[in-house]
Order: sequence, then structure tokens, then C-alpha cells
Amino acid sequence: MTRMARPTLLITGLSGYVGQGLARHPALATWGGRVVGTYLNQPVSFPGLPTCRLDITDAQAVRDLWDDLHPAVVIHTAANFAQPAHLAASIVAGTQHVVTATAQHHARLIHLSSDVIFDGEHPPYAEDAPPAPLTPYAHAKAQAEVIVRAAGLADFVIVRTSLVTGLAPVDPRTRWVWDSVRQGRPITLFTDEYRCPVWVDDLAGALLELASLDSDFRGSVLHVAGPQRLSRHAFGVKLCTFAGLDPAAITADVVAASGLLRPRDCTLDIRLAQATLRTRLRSVDEGLLSAQSR
Repeated sequence: MTRMARPTLLITGLSGYVGQGLARHPALATWGGRVVGTYLNQPVSFPGLPTCRLDITDAQAVRDLWDDLHPAVVIHTAANFAQPAHLAASIVAGTQHVVTATAQHHARLIHLSSDVIFDGEHPPYAEDAPPAPLTPYAHAKAQAEVIVRAAGLADFVIVRTSLVTGLAPVDPRTRWVWDSVRQGRPITLFTDEYRCPVWVDDLAGALLELASLDSDFRGSVLHVAGPQRLSRHAFGVKLCTFAGLDPAAITADVVAASGLLRPRDCTLDIRLAQATLRTRLRSVDEGLLSAQSR
């Protein structure tokens, strides 16, 4: 197999919510070659999409898989959320191994990052805003970006996104909100913690668009998030209202009163993505309205 004859798209973290969104997206069918996905703890199955287990913190395993597949493009979404003690290592060491192998094969890398690399005090954040991470997860994601930039990759895009949401299937955060309200469990959401939720279909479409070998966007950072800035509380209220649940069951609070260290406003400036991508980034309201009409 050669890259020119039948290019391979390799997706790490296929068992994650974004990975599964990529696997289900109609645009994947337009890829002109083979698609392979990896998982760590949860095997997944999609028609016509081969998968394999991969621990990205195992450098030799990563090298072996890349040598076997010779990927033309790698979409890197993997992180070990199932084992919190190993999350940072999966992000930092795992990204280092993925980046090294991708560079050796002269492949394009689409690296998924996060809005939480910012401190939340100077929104909205453009692509050239300096990271200022507050939490261990954020520090790991910021370090992973440094690794990508320093690797000497000829072709890469760092995609920063926000809260990823979806209804078919329901994303884990939405499921947690709905289950808490239905089961009468206490749930508190902050009125002063702002994010830009993005529909998983839109994020997956953007990632696949950037992965296309005829895409001209490369060697930089792109913010791909929703156009609607919402507090976590307002977002939870919208989700409950959509599901016919009483949003009054959600306790409203502020970050300062919680004693938690977390960025308050990670609003991303997405004008570059809106101007350069064919994929349309919908608001939360648009997505919910569309779901209601189906």
C-alpha cells in the first residue's frame, strides 16, 4: 500500500464520543482510501471500519501500528478518561508518541485540543491567544500542543474545541444532567462558567474536512466550537427543557463560591473557522430545534 495509491486515515480514540461521531459521520464515506480506528478500554464496531486496540502511551506499539498502516492522515482524539490517574500521561506521552510516528511517516496530523487551556479571564480567545492553563488536565492539553508544534511536522492542524454535545447518541454530560434530574440527585451548575458547546456532528465534519488531502489549511491552530456562548447553568436548563424535565431541579451557583479552580469564560473566537470551513457550526438552539422537528 502506498499513500498515493490508497491513503489510510487513522483515527485514535474511536471509542470516545468524538471518535464515534467521526465513525458515524456521512463525510467519512467520501474518504478515498482505508479508515482504521483505535481504542483502549472499550472495543467498538462500525460497519466497514476496522479497529484495533492501542495504548498510545506504549511507544513501541504506536511505532508498530504506524509502520503497519503507513497513514496519510491521523486524527488524534485519544485520551484515557476511563482511568483518571493515567489521563495526563495519555495526553502528554501519548501525544508525543503519536506525533513522533506521524512525523516519521510524513503524514498530516489533526490534533484535538481544548478551550480549557485558557485561564478564562480574557475572552474571547483567538487562535494566537497565549495558553494559561489552570487545572492538571488543562496543563496536559497545553503541553500536548507544544509537542505538536515542536515536532517538525510538515502538515498539522491543532483544533481547539469546547463542550462536545449530541443527542443521537446522547453525550455523557447531557446524560449526567438528565439522569440527575430524573433520579432526584443534587446537581449544581455554574451561572458564571461560560463555554461554546459544539454539536458532535459539526465537530466531526470539521475534523474530516481538515483531514481531506485536498485541504489547504495546515500548520496552524483553528478554533472549532459553537457560535453560542452559554453558561453551564443556562446550557443545563436548555437541555432539561428540551427533554421535558424541570430545570428548577438544577441548583445555580458561581465558581467563586464553589472553592474550585476552573476557568470561568473560555469563549472561543471561531471567525476563522466560519470563514474557511465548509462545515457549518450550529448553535445549541439550532441543534435542539432541528432535533425537535425530527
